[in-house]
Amino acid sequence: MLRSSVVKSTILVPVRFVLVCLILTVVFVGIYALTVLGEAYNPGHSIPPGLLSARVMDGLRTVYPVSVLLSILITLFSVLRLRKFRFMALLLLFVVGSAAIVGGIRGLQLLRRGSAFTSTATGAFTSGVVYRFGNNFLYADRREGASLFDVVVYRGGKQPGFVFSPEALVDPANGTVHISETGTDFRIADSETSYAHMFTGRPVISGLFRDVRLLSAALWNQKNPLAPSYLLLVAVTVLFITSLWFLVRLTRWPLFNAMAAFGAFRLLFLLYAFLQGAVFQEFIAAVVQPTFQRFVTPGVLLFISIVLVVINLLLPPFDLWKREVGRE
Repeated sequence: MLRSSVVKSTILVPVRFVLVCLILTVVFVGIYALTVLGEAYNPGHSIPPGLLSARVMDGLRTVYPVSVLLSILITLFSVLRLRKFRFMALLLLFVVGSAAIVGGIRGLQLLRRGSAFTSTATGAFTSGVVYRFGNNFLYADRREGASLFDVVVYRGGKQPGFVFSPEALVDPANGTVHISETGTDFRIADSETSYAHMFTGRPVISGLFRDVRLLSAALWNQKNPLAPSYLLLVAVTVLFITSLWFLVRLTRWPLFNAMAAFGAFRLLFLLYAFLQGAVFQEFIAAVVQPTFQRFVTPGVLLFISIVLVVINLLLPPFDLWKREVGRE
């Protein structure tokens, strides 16, 4: 009876992973959708049909891969409660996590390809509002379609400071306002007054999103899901996260362990950004033949993952760690 209960608990580990992944994906996509609605908000104008669904599909490119990886990390904490078969649980988590990335991304690609989703910028801009762009200001008295009428531009530090233009054009594809008199383009999202600017994250958050998008794009944009370099990248990325198990049980203090594990999770994206950076890629191009260059990044991640696996093996037995924690 006890053995059966332990086996069931082990099998439930990947089930928990799937549930956590679904919840995280829904939450992240929901947040992304709210951000899109906020950026597209324009008083007196309705949001273009299909914009939200198109942007949500775009958001899934970034959201889904990181949801899978984060779900693996979160599920590692449930392995702490297992009495036996922890290695089997970790192995199952690795296999299911890898399959979730390859299969899930492939399914979303097919869904996107078979649907009429198109992504366009909203070019949200309204008349009667003073828009600020650093030291410059822009005001339009009236808007009809893509045309702005009676436009006044103040250019800080330039002569003349005020420039009047009877008409300007809003380019919804690029999200800009073009002033023909000065030949100047103002990017609406850069305005400190625009609604889109309210949803601009701080530099730390923006840096995190930039690194996350880089790895997500690499996992998403592979045309051949069975290409060896792609499967290797998926496998070593999931192995890296699964190997953080040693941080989950590193000390007697769960909060410290959690902070260390999530810190290492963040380092994965920093590491990948470095490996894809211009400096490292130029170095690789000089020392590695072009045929093997696509294997360098997965190879580096594999080496680090193997080191993490060795650290796991060198740690004191889990049962001893469990007894030490029980004394606290």
